Amino acid sequence: MNWLLLGLISAFFAAIQFSLKSRLAQDKRLDSIIGFFTYLAASIFLYIFYFLFKGNIFDFSALSEKFWLMIGIHCVLEVIAILALFRAFRLADLSYLMPLLTISSVSVIIPAWIFFGEKVSLIGFFGIILAISGAILIDYGVKQKKEKKGKKQAKLMLLIVLLAWSFTPILRKEAIILSSAASTAIILHFLIALTFVIPFFLRKEYKILSEKEWRLPKHFYLDLLGISISAAIAHLSNYLALANGLVAYAMALKEITPIFVFIIAFFLFKEKNNLWKKLIATILAVIGTILISL
Repeated sequence: MNWLLLGLISAFFAAIQFSLKSRLAQDKRLDSIIGFFTYLAASIFLYIFYFLFKGNIFDFSALSEKFWLMIGIHCVLEVIAILALFRAFRLADLSYLMPLLTISSVSVIIPAWIFFGEKVSLIGFFGIILAISGAILIDYGVKQKKEKKGKKQAKLMLLIVLLAWSFTPILRKEAIILSSAASTAIILHFLIALTFVIPFFLRKEYKILSEKEWRLPKHFYLDLLGISISAAIAHLSNYLALANGLVAYAMALKEITPIFVFIIAFFLFKEKNNLWKKLIATILAVIGTILISL
């Protein structure tokens, strides 16, 4: 399958994943629980996909020490990023946060050049800028409901996310080169799930389970299932795109997720405000995507 199409699939299901996560992340005591079950379920779904298409079990013994090192570092960075992102969800609106996350497609260019010697062409770089501009335009002028202080704290959390996500694509790419996209996705998701056990105990989130008056949020299990399935599809598509294309290009395609967030909101929630601005932003993102694929 073409890596361009894979990148778009990844962006679409990432939009579903982020939308559901933002709804569940309102109670900070659930952060590690959501992270654990999301990645654990995603690893199970990914393994089922792998078994159905391949019909066999991959050999763990064939994986090198360098592979496990890349996976280990990735797990730590990803958990830190997800916890920071959950806090950002509680501090600012999703429509405010998503366009800012598009910066990670630019920040990953330098590490990709250093570690893999990947150079983005002038047309490709212009396409990245257009795709990011389209996502940022969506947020321009949108009224923010949260307090100004919350926005500043949210930006700090996003900075942590961006720093982590500037290097995780490089680590994934290296792991994929040493194994395969499918095996990397399965192993990585399972180990990330286990890594969430650490903050679960360090932050004493387990105490929530003993509170008599505490109840799970409405639609918790349904949302968790939706996040897990969308995460499995989005991440596997992104891994396959990384395996077949440049890191910067694959990540830039994923960064048009905010476009899909607003498209989903338009059709499912009938949000029609700022329609022309969203249309122009979508056109910019599509043109940028076409240029990236050239």
